[in-house]
Amino acid sequence: MSKPYSRWPEFAPPGDAGTFGGPRPSVLTMLRCLCIATLAVATLTAQAPNFEASKVQIPNSNDTTPLGPGELISVYGADLGPDQPCQGQADPDLRETPDPQWRDPRWINLMVFPKELCGVRVMVGGEPAGLLYVHRDQINFKVPQSVPMEGTVGLQIIHGDQASTVVQIEAGLAPLRLILPEPAFTGMPIWVGVVIPRNRASPIRYPYPLGPADIGCNELLVRKDGRLLERNPFVPYMGHVLAGPICGSSSLGDRYQNRLPLHRLYRIEEPGDYEIRLSMGHAFASGRVLTEEEIAVRSEWTPLRVEAATEHQRREWLDELTNSPPVSPEELIADYLPSILGVPDEQSLAAVVAQLYHLHPRVAQYSAQAFGYWPKPQIAQLLQRAVEQQGPSQAAVRWLSMMREAGTDPVVVVEASLPYLLSSDPVRLRGALQAVRGIRGLDDSQPRAELTARAATILLEAERTVVASGDPESQQHYAELLGYGQDVRAAPILWRFVDEGIALSSALRSLAMIARLEDLPRLAAFLFVPNMHHDYYVAVSSLPWELSEFYGTDSFGYLKRLIQETDNRRLRRSAAEGLVAADHPAAWAFIAVALETNAPYKAALMQHLVSRYREASESEAAMLALAKRLAAGLKL
Repeated sequence: MSKPYSRWPEFAPPGDAGTFGGPRPSVLTMLRCLCIATLAVATLTAQAPNFEASKVQIPNSNDTTPLGPGELISVYGADLGPDQPCQGQADPDLRETPDPQWRDPRWINLMVFPKELCGVRVMVGGEPAGLLYVHRDQINFKVPQSVPMEGTVGLQIIHGDQASTVVQIEAGLAPLRLILPEPAFTGMPIWVGVVIPRNRASPIRYPYPLGPADIGCNELLVRKDGRLLERNPFVPYMGHVLAGPICGSSSLGDRYQNRLPLHRLYRIEEPGDYEIRLSMGHAFASGRVLTEEEIAVRSEWTPLRVEAATEHQRREWLDELTNSPPVSPEELIADYLPSILGVPDEQSLAAVVAQLYHLHPRVAQYSAQAFGYWPKPQIAQLLQRAVEQQGPSQAAVRWLSMMREAGTDPVVVVEASLPYLLSSDPVRLRGALQAVRGIRGLDDSQPRAELTARAATILLEAERTVVASGDPESQQHYAELLGYGQDVRAAPILWRFVDEGIALSSALRSLAMIARLEDLPRLAAFLFVPNMHHDYYVAVSSLPWELSEFYGTDSFGYLKRLIQETDNRRLRRSAAEGLVAADHPAAWAFIAVALETNAPYKAALMQHLVSRYREASESEAAMLALAKRLAAGLKL
């Protein structure tokens, strides 16, 4: 008999008092039963409810599950309830007391549902369960918090005056299970599949931000003959700062979720019998061991048989894989690239370098993150040769610029990149712009001056290419580079960018850096445009400080007027910062008057005074005295 349509909806967060059974109704705050009026008569002739242990299942699946405290369960059978379905709604004002054995309270469902619904009760170990949905062939219920954590527990369904037999069901929380290859092979990828019990942890979505060996808030342990193996050294991506959710993923989709690359964490070179255990927690775990308090759910030790692969097997597999790499960014970073990283040899390194030229930046970034598993001189030599022969990519140039001690020649990299400023290939154009940005980091020498002059000339010719690329990041970097050179020839290009709304913030900043006096009124006008969208004010928010920095006293009139007239807090703070940073008697005189007269913009000025001068934080009187002293031209 096919299973009836499952009426289990998507889960709301544990603290939500929304509906958990059947189609979502209109707003309901009280229990509602859709039983037919003749329920009392019908139960007189009803058959006793009938179900089997194999039909006590995880909602919306064919998988059986233990009865754990607070778990939501479906049971299928015959004569379980009324002919017409009834839905039970959670009481919005009540919450259950959680079982203390839950490791992670974030996943506990404490909602309180009715214990009787349309003449139906479900007894778990003699305790009534919460009812979400009852029907003749399906019941959705919530297991009481008092259910034991091991052994078995009796499950009985009562409909009217008819009761089912008591069926013994396994009790406790569903386990975290691992699915391992049978067998695995040395020198080949070993992916650990994970079956996460419902409501116990978030899905695993590899990769994670810090590179191929980062597995987020998860911990994989391997042992052989009872002894733990030592993990590969954790190599975080150089210069990366962890931001966002602590267990956050950098995956591009869900196609490859709930699996981890064991071969990225351990070098398993010997055949034999191993054991694997996974712990999932709520704290960053890569490169360290989780504490017991940090673990939400843990698997049992699971056996893994590893057989020896011949060199021919690996070579044949790797040839087949790398000769036709996938195009999908999700597949590349979640499967293809991590699979070929099991053994860092020359062939796998060449395959990784090739992906530095992928159009999707996440693929290029993952490829650069993988370089930590090869000797730096080997990578530097291969990357520099790739830039010379194939042109630059942003990821390749960044790596080379950060690893000069590995023997790279930054001048060669820039020389090879300059022609690609005129390239229609967005990857190589972005790489060339990155290389030109690196000129500023070269030593003060004749090659630097020559490269700067050559780059400036080519940049002036590259306007059409950059605009046609349609790449906002490249357009932004291009506008910034035009400002770094402070070449007055770049001003018309930058104004065209401004007029067309291309890289507005960077274009305005670069025009301020070039500092043509005739441009000052036009630049300042962007600060006084009323009733614009929030994004506009974000784009121009640094302009007041930049006018102060590059135009000096010529900008003070505009900054004073701006701080007096604007209602936009961003612009007011920036104008205040510009005046304070200017450190000029005229600016200090204005600040002193503002402090003395309690001007509306006084707070913005005080904020920047305190951040810049320690003595200004003592009191407002000290702040005012400081401003007056500097206004008089006296030094600190």
